[in-house]
Amino acid sequence: AVFVVGFVCSPVLQAYLHINTVFPLLIILAQLSFSLLIPVLGGVLQGLQRFVIFGLAGSGLTFIRLCLGIVLVRFAGFGVNGALAAGLFGTMAALLIGGRGLVDIWRQPATSLPEGTVGKMFRYAVPVTLSSLFLIVFGNVDVMLARHYCSPDGAGMYATAAIIGRIGFYLPSVLVFVLFPEAARIMESGGNWRRPFITSMLLTAALALSFAFVCGFFPGVVVSVLYGKEYLSAAGLLRVISIAMACLAMANVVFANSLAREEYGFIYIQCAGMVFLIVAVFFSHASPMEIALDLLGAVAFMLVCSLGWITFLWRRRN
Repeated sequence: AVFVVGFVCSPVLQAYLHINTVFPLLIILAQLSFSLLIPVLGGVLQGLQRFVIFGLAGSGLTFIRLCLGIVLVRFAGFGVNGALAAGLFGTMAALLIGGRGLVDIWRQPATSLPEGTVGKMFRYAVPVTLSSLFLIVFGNVDVMLARHYCSPDGAGMYATAAIIGRIGFYLPSVLVFVLFPEAARIMESGGNWRRPFITSMLLTAALALSFAFVCGFFPGVVVSVLYGKEYLSAAGLLRVISIAMACLAMANVVFANSLAREEYGFIYIQCAGMVFLIVAVFFSHASPMEIALDLLGAVAFMLVCSLGWITFLWRRRN
């Protein structure tokens, strides 16, 4: 359904993004469609606490996306289409790995679910879907806005920095996935959820900020190694975007913990962050750097509000 709707709207999107071909949009739509299946497999793997397979699927997505991105963009010369295709193939690989880890489940005979289970699943699916969509859109909308407002060269440099900067978000994401079932189990047992939350937050911050540190002090080296010296103009953008993605990774710890405990107020924070970004870019888009700073401001806003939200829950439980 997502692919069909996107395909129907593709002429409008193509005109908005000022692109000559619809092919990049089709790749994005395909990746988005497959990405919606990942939480299904991931949720089962998390619930069964099969973290090895789950970690392989998550790291496989990032690793394959990175490696294919380097090959397709730098060596094969496919440019933006190559970078987008790397994301699509990485997502497909994650689905294959996750599905392989559930072979024994596929072979189990079907049984009836307890009464009311389906209703509970649908009620819980609504906030999970909204949160997932916000994160997916938030991870791509800045590139689309840059493509609309900036020159082709500026948009290309922004996309280069954005792809590299996203590593700071995906690198510690496996910690969030481990946190989710543990937080849910603690909630059911009435235990203290603070320790796993704080541990996940500290580890996520360490990984994400370490990557941001490298990008902040050696952006030219990172860009040159991954894309070549002709993309050195993206170095300054990488500094800002890597910090933004580190903040988003830390905010995502709050989002996952709140979902596991069935506390959904954070969705308003995600919505406000999205509005913040779109409005900021609408009024400030003279250069790719301004859009990067808009992204940083929106993510920082979400992180601060998220920490305030989790502090509120913390005190309310006391």
